[in-house]
Amino acid sequence: MGRPAAPSTVSTSPVATLLGWLGVIPFVTFALDGWLDWHGWSDLTLLLKTYALLILSFLCGCLWLEALKADHRLALIASNLIVLVGWPLILVPVALAGLMLAVLFVTVWFGERLVAEDRPGWYQRLRSRLSISVAVLLATGALGHLFHG
Repeated sequence: MGRPAAPSTVSTSPVATLLGWLGVIPFVTFALDGWLDWHGWSDLTLLLKTYALLILSFLCGCLWLEALKADHRLALIASNLIVLVGWPLILVPVALAGLMLAVLFVTVWFGERLVAEDRPGWYQRLRSRLSISVAVLLATGALGHLFHG
């Protein structure tokens, strides 16, 4: 049988930070897509909205877990409602979808801050920076589509 492996002494902070910021790259593309005239990329908008919804769903799953740990019923319900509100955004014009998604990302971020008590400080700071960056990029892209669409 043997002994269980010792927990890693290497911090997950650098890996989480790298993965988090790499995950922002499609949101940068969303912002650029709103302001640049990229002919022939009609599917790009659909891919970027889908990516945003996938990440939003992932974050709502994280909120669900935090709500379970905190025994917070309202956060459990909110984590589901956020996804259900976001889901139809795949069908609406990109400007409206981007603005609504920005609001939903900020909503998840606020929800996490309300129920998450035992997160390391570095993670809380990372999530704040990522959430605000994503919301700003989504709003920037949406405004670009609104004015250039």
